[in-house]
Amino acid sequence: MVSERAVLFDASAQDFVVPRWTVIGRVIHVNDAHQYAVLECEVLPSGGEEAKVYNDEALVCRLRITEPIKRPFVTADIIEGKTQAGDKVVMDITWKKRKGEGGEP
Repeated sequence: MVSERAVLFDASAQDFVVPRWTVIGRVIHVNDAHQYAVLECEVLPSGGEEAKVYNDEALVCRLRITEPIKRPFVTADIIEGKTQAGDKVVMDITWKKRKGEGGEP
């Protein structure tokens, strides 16, 4: 499932980590000959990060974000699979929360 959520919690620690798969954008162009895609993103990833691409609920491709990154457009190398315009781009967006700040498991 694309929107799965997990919480890593250590009762003795002061922090807990909340990873969440989040849709960050969509594929708008694919160059099969040179194995890259152009993405339009609401959340800008950093160069070198990896993303997954879904067509409906099916994982169809893995990407590695590359330069240039010019809001809202991002380029990415196709690592594995095939994608097409309109597919959803998903990344693991992880953040830390401190105990007592709300959202504790």
